[in-house]
Amino acid sequence: TQGVHVIEQAVEVCAAAAGEQLSPVLPPLPVNREAEIWADGVLNDVGLRPVVLLSPGAGWGAKRWPAERYGAVARDLHQHGCMVLVNAGPEERAIAAEVVRASGDVAQAPEFTLERLIALTRRVCLVIAGDTGPLHLACALGKPVVGIYGPTDPKRNGPFGVPFRVLRHPESKRDHTRHAEPEAGLMTITPQQVVEAANELLGEKS
Repeated sequence: TQGVHVIEQAVEVCAAAAGEQLSPVLPPLPVNREAEIWADGVLNDVGLRPVVLLSPGAGWGAKRWPAERYGAVARDLHQHGCMVLVNAGPEERAIAAEVVRASGDVAQAPEFTLERLIALTRRVCLVIAGDTGPLHLACALGKPVVGIYGPTDPKRNGPFGVPFRVLRHPESKRDHTRHAEPEAGLMTITPQQVVEAANELLGEKS
């Protein structure tokens, strides 16, 4: 294959099998009525404020930017008029709670299911996350994203097909070893850098 990104590679394989030129398209994700009603309730009093979703979890520790830094980002975005929500899977609720505490309790961490995450992501203005499922889900739903990357290569596994900013230290190396501690390059990324990237994307939408 010629493509660098995994999506480009998958399209090339499918095109070869079909014998014709194919292009990536956004996938039709399911609509769950109960989850859609839930998402409307979460955003009931949002008004005209931009809604930003943070997803601080990751498949392993080396990819996980610290929760206290997500909290600092949430605090800054809230001060600039955003509603900030924190996503967490069933095993990541302690991380979400830490983000909320670090934000000074200005962020909110509703209880998510996959269906609820899809419904709420449809309604947000921006998603901030590492190389993890919710970031790729946001791309599938056409949402702008800020990607915080360390040991995985955003050229291969990064945001695709949407407005995005990727933050990654130039000395970070591709390494899928499941280390527990955050990768050294990841730790050089500051909350200020993430907020600046977020504000750029939010400015493009306004």
